[in-house]
Amino acid sequence: PMKGEVGFTAGADDYIIVYPINALVALEEKLGVSTGQIGSLLGEGFSMGNLRTMFWAGLLARHQMSETEAGDLISEIGIEKSASLVADALAKAFPGAGRSKGRPQKAGSGTGAAS
Repeated sequence: PMKGEVGFTAGADDYIIVYPINALVALEEKLGVSTGQIGSLLGEGFSMGNLRTMFWAGLLARHQMSETEAGDLISEIGIEKSASLVADALAKAFPGAGRSKGRPQKAGSGTGAAS
């Protein structure tokens, strides 16, 4: 398995959403945004077209299908579940996102009591 895989079942079939480099590049090219902006498309930048493209790109590494077929899968499992699967897979693709990349600060001389 690839790092960050998220599985789900639709009908009698099992599927995996994952965002390796090629899926992220496909998203950048289709949506016209940088990788750093992709997550915001599930928030204030949400649209059905964006969701379908993000869902489709996440399926590419394991499943060959068109965007229309990906849209049919979304219709089958629901918009909320589809968005949740995409968000989960993106979070797993970038496990350190949101954490400070700076070096920890040294403890300064404070006014509190020494222990």
